[in-house]
Amino acid sequence: MVVLIPISKLPVHNLDFLEFSNIIKHYMQFLNFPPGYLSIDFGKDGLRSISFNLEKRKDSTKSMTPERKQLLSELRKYFCKRKTNFRVKIDWQNIPDFTRKVLEETKQIPYGEVRSYSEIAQKLGSGQGARAVGQALGKNPMPIVIPCHRVIKSDGGLGGFGWGLQWKKRLLELEGWQVVEGKISR
Repeated sequence: MVVLIPISKLPVHNLDFLEFSNIIKHYMQFLNFPPGYLSIDFGKDGLRSISFNLEKRKDSTKSMTPERKQLLSELRKYFCKRKTNFRVKIDWQNIPDFTRKVLEETKQIPYGEVRSYSEIAQKLGSGQGARAVGQALGKNPMPIVIPCHRVIKSDGGLGGFGWGLQWKKRLLELEGWQVVEGKISR
């Protein structure tokens, strides 16, 4: 089932909705995130995908399970610049073995840190190299939860990102990095 939530309306537990909405709106404007909606797809075995949509689709927020509420709470914390370890169960059923290994390794990168495509390939002992890692990350159905935005080129360049480089840049900036002329620095 797909749950569609406006980014500016992620749920909150310890702020009232108006306060929370204003905080998210401020961050999104300050960081120049594209306006839109996160689409979250859960299957019976866990999270299947998170995607970004410019248009609102059917809003099924009335069918919230505890797992969905937990993920949305974690996303809220993340977009409020708080270190977040996403604990959602992931449905790996339709993900090829190599891609899964790359995604599992990428999920281990802590908030605010980055790794290069080459480092991920070396860690996996992959003879396929950095390009294969980049291709696997390009198939990541769960950006943010599996933080492929934290994987960059060896020279500090951004590399690619399925939602576009504007999103990758903004997510890295959210985590404390500066992006100047397509390269990151502290």
